[in-house]
Amino acid sequence: MGGVRFDGVTGSEQRWPRWRWTAFGLCALVLVTFFPLAAAKNFLPFARYPGWGLPLALGSGQSLEIDRAHLARARAFRGIQEPEFGSIGVQWSMDAHAAGELHRGRLPLWNPYIGNGAPTIDNGQFRPFNPMRWLYYAFPSTASYCATLVLGLVIGMAGAHRFLRSSGLSPAASALGAAAFSLNPWCLERLVILDTAAYFFLPWCLLGLERIRWERASTVAAGAVPFVLMGHAGQPEVAALMACAAALHYLAFGGGRGSGPSLSRRAGAVAAVAILTVLCLSILWAPMLRLYFNGQSYKGMPVQFQWPYQWDNLFALASELLVVPALAASAVAAAWSRGRSRLYWMSACALGALVLMPLPGLGHALADAVHGATRMPVYYLKSLFWAGLAFTAARGFDALLELEGNRWLAPLSAGLLVLGLECAVLAQAPLPAKEQSAHPWAFFLLAGLGLAALAGSRLVPCLRRHPEAAALGIALPLAFPISLNHLAWNRLEPRPGPLVEWLRRQRPQERVVSLGSPAFAIPPNLCEAMSVRCAEHVAAIFPNRFFEAFHQGPFPTCAWFEELDLQSFRQLGATILLARSGSQSLELLADGGPFSAYAIPGGRGRLFWAERVAPFDPRRPVLGQTLALGAGDGAAAVEGIGPAKARALASPGPLAKAELAEDEAHSVALRASTPVEALLVLRDTWYPGWEATVDGVDVPIYRVNGNFRGLVVPAGEHLVRFVYRPRTVYAAGAVSALSTGAMLVLAALRRWGRQAASRAPPSP
Repeated sequence: MGGVRFDGVTGSEQRWPRWRWTAFGLCALVLVTFFPLAAAKNFLPFARYPGWGLPLALGSGQSLEIDRAHLARARAFRGIQEPEFGSIGVQWSMDAHAAGELHRGRLPLWNPYIGNGAPTIDNGQFRPFNPMRWLYYAFPSTASYCATLVLGLVIGMAGAHRFLRSSGLSPAASALGAAAFSLNPWCLERLVILDTAAYFFLPWCLLGLERIRWERASTVAAGAVPFVLMGHAGQPEVAALMACAAALHYLAFGGGRGSGPSLSRRAGAVAAVAILTVLCLSILWAPMLRLYFNGQSYKGMPVQFQWPYQWDNLFALASELLVVPALAASAVAAAWSRGRSRLYWMSACALGALVLMPLPGLGHALADAVHGATRMPVYYLKSLFWAGLAFTAARGFDALLELEGNRWLAPLSAGLLVLGLECAVLAQAPLPAKEQSAHPWAFFLLAGLGLAALAGSRLVPCLRRHPEAAALGIALPLAFPISLNHLAWNRLEPRPGPLVEWLRRQRPQERVVSLGSPAFAIPPNLCEAMSVRCAEHVAAIFPNRFFEAFHQGPFPTCAWFEELDLQSFRQLGATILLARSGSQSLELLADGGPFSAYAIPGGRGRLFWAERVAPFDPRRPVLGQTLALGAGDGAAAVEGIGPAKARALASPGPLAKAELAEDEAHSVALRASTPVEALLVLRDTWYPGWEATVDGVDVPIYRVNGNFRGLVVPAGEHLVRFVYRPRTVYAAGAVSALSTGAMLVLAALRRWGRQAASRAPPSP
């Protein structure tokens, strides 16, 4: 049966062209790799962090199988990865809180459940407009969250395939590059945090820039769309790294395979895209600047949360070594061929940097310069390395098929050499084989499979006629990251236990503290997904002086408590302690099984009348000033009040009363009664954007004890109200909305123009 050719296929094959086989194969790789994820069985690596997963399992009556092999590898190779708490302690819980707020008809502008309350959009780690999370926001469930993770993977794979095809590579080579781009171990290891979300948009940014025509504003707007989406989806550092890589690639190589615009026009296009992107992302960076001026970053603290970069950062045993032999052989084939490709530079630069930085002298200076200038962990460059390796390996696959005679044996020999080196490395590793990999026998089988498929593309006639099958065979080991056991880790549902239910039902307005030894009753930040007010906090930047006053944990991204410190608990406004049942000599409030709730003796709670008032001295420690006033947790060191005013604000005595009448995320109302003018303190976070009224009259909010909100209440009975109106967020949101709307309209005009041109009759 004859027919029109489509993608190199004729006749009956036209009904199922090669690009569809390629797409089907890539989808199959994703489903094989993420079969627990596709079945909504896994989305948070609880077994990596038993301190997070074990209390959740115990408190809700579930079981947790800890991945002890992963923990053993992390202890033996400390440089492989930074201990990352963001996957559970920040990202998912923020998404859960945002979904809950949106379902209540409110924008998630303030989070009352972590620390003493914290801004959401301002914090730099939360992406409320992340396009990959819209499905979860609409239908919050384990299954929908899993779908958002797979969606990111598919977006990256589709973009890489399209970019490689636009670079002139065959469908088979593009499929190999797309698989290596999305299924590499960097992505699999960090899938549940925002690093990979930015990485997945890199090929779309490259495509967007290549299609820009300086004389047409609509193409500039279309080129900015992927950069804006990347900013809304990804971690700031990785998004900036990917944006710089895309811009440098475009400046160096222009618009694709053909003759591109001049360097000056390319620079102008990059500048225009950058300006439009900055305007569209105002809602993220403008409020975050406010947090920088009103908070503390752990990165500025004396202790640094940064492992020194070593060569074992480049490949994490044993998952990344699994795919290296075939990809290395393909990369050598690319170098062995006489053709020059614009795809090499990214891999060369990233590999050069990653190899040089562990060296003493110049290498250490380079690593220090990267970290000092950007505050970016050096291992983030691994994302650029994997992108470059994926693109180079794709070019190498086509080059391998084009090599004449027996020249293809040289790349294959290089792959075998790499496989031998891997065996030597594994033999010298200070771990037994079962802890290097979940299935040691499968490691060598799968590592050799890629090389076998590579050789088969030259030797087996069927594979020579269908190189897509050979490419997918090379990529198949990517679908079995046998040492990344998080693909089968989680069997836990993040559901609240009886203790959490009791807190939400009986004590919704009270703040709790969860001792972290030996395990948290509610891990830091997980409380925001459970709607319980916890004092602990995991963040990159802490509002006000919270970190300085209350950080006691071993990790500088966290403020938590491992020992009984009733003095600090009371200063936080906490009245309930969550700890192991039977482990405390305090009044028992509720028995929740393995964990119980105890009353903190003498705690005044979130709301109190100040007994002693003094001006705040920023040069002295926060808690030291409060204790020096001699009134315990009833003392107030106030910013913005002079000595005379402070002396005038005497203790109102036992006749003064105050109670919470309304306690919402963005609004708190109090009924207050005092015989004299006095200072009323709400131990919720002081932060710009909060406004206060007394009987409808605006009054100033003072920062008390470095962290909290206080206001002067005149004698008598009054209604006090705090309302969160972050005008910086509103203004930045208006700029972003207008800029994004204009960008999308211009981008749509480009598409409409192309469609109109395609419908127009041909010129004579």
